[in-house]
Amino acid sequence: MKPYLLSAISLALLFSGILFSYVSIISHQYKDVNYGYGDCAVPPSDWQYRYWSVLSHGLPHPVLYVNGVRENVSSIAPVKLSSLSFYVYSVEGYVQPFAYLSIYGIFAVFLGTLLGLKTLLYMAQYRAIGPLAESRSPSGSLSSYALKRIVNALVVIVITVTVILVLEVLHGNSIFTSMFNILTFNGGISQQFQVSVDSLLLTSLGYTSLLLSIAMPFSVFVGSAIAMRSITNPSTIFREWKYIGSSLASWVLGLSLIYVFHYGLQILPSGGIGSPLFTYLILPVMSLVIPTIGITANRMYDVVFKFRSTEIPRHSMKGLSEEILLYRYVFGRIGVVLLNSISSIFSEFLLSDFFTEVTFAIPGIGFLSWNAVVHGDYHVLEGIFLLYTVIIAISNLISDLVYGLFDPRVRVRK
Repeated sequence: MKPYLLSAISLALLFSGILFSYVSIISHQYKDVNYGYGDCAVPPSDWQYRYWSVLSHGLPHPVLYVNGVRENVSSIAPVKLSSLSFYVYSVEGYVQPFAYLSIYGIFAVFLGTLLGLKTLLYMAQYRAIGPLAESRSPSGSLSSYALKRIVNALVVIVITVTVILVLEVLHGNSIFTSMFNILTFNGGISQQFQVSVDSLLLTSLGYTSLLLSIAMPFSVFVGSAIAMRSITNPSTIFREWKYIGSSLASWVLGLSLIYVFHYGLQILPSGGIGSPLFTYLILPVMSLVIPTIGITANRMYDVVFKFRSTEIPRHSMKGLSEEILLYRYVFGRIGVVLLNSISSIFSEFLLSDFFTEVTFAIPGIGFLSWNAVVHGDYHVLEGIFLLYTVIIAISNLISDLVYGLFDPRVRVRK
């Protein structure tokens, strides 16, 4: 595939991922209404399954009118009336109507980053050595290779579902009911928030996806560019940056940034979500980006160090020029290793994002996890466990398929 076409596809995926992630967190006021006549006022039957913006705007609240007079209601539950009466029972709050788009957003950004990294390395090679940058290797069947990777992903998901079923049985629930709920994507009702676990996961995933869609591509591309710059033109600044990722945790950096920019300079908010949105994302994104740039650069340096100590002397004896050795073999090996390990970088990014969300009170999956642990909300924890596993399994599958597409050698059966 031509590098410029690959670049266009990568940019389209990245921009659409950011756009869909942003749209998924847009919220507006919503009212779910039920009315009737009788001696018991009943709230709307499916109000718990709306995409309520619980973490960012608080719990929905009940509003009850009986014969045109508003009654005081403290919780959303059936209310016994003194006599047969006309009533209007509404549940009001904020919803994120497009929360489901967060799923597309997170995978679009992952795939866009993956293709963008391949494009960055390939264009650097092609500019230096031209057609020699193209891979000419024996290849095997892409379909059989893909089938193996799909089976691997399914095995991981099945193991996770089995663990969740065991936990459900330990809590006294039927294994058949629990299996049916998993197959129908019904995570149950949150003990703390009294809304569906599915809606909590999707509304929270939007904020996680938005943070990742901004921070991950920037970190991977800049980290790779810094490493390539240091390899081709050694510089002390670029060479030493790689140690930042190994010595500085994102949440430690986050606390330092809050102290400097919020309490010291008083120019940025310390956390939460407000308006304008970008001011609340600057510090979380910085705390994610700065260490991850070093981590990405470190991975590239490790590949170069191992390759230079073993392979370059062997290839030098064949009379190959230093430029071909660097761009054809060194950069080619870097591309293969990074494509194969981009899913692990993604996993590390998700973990760092969880801690960052807690540090800055960003209402994403990490902040939801913290709330669930504090309040013992095991249904939410099981949902997060399953969601995280599915995201990682699918990202590994995407990474493996793209890896097999661009490096035919991995398809060869040994």
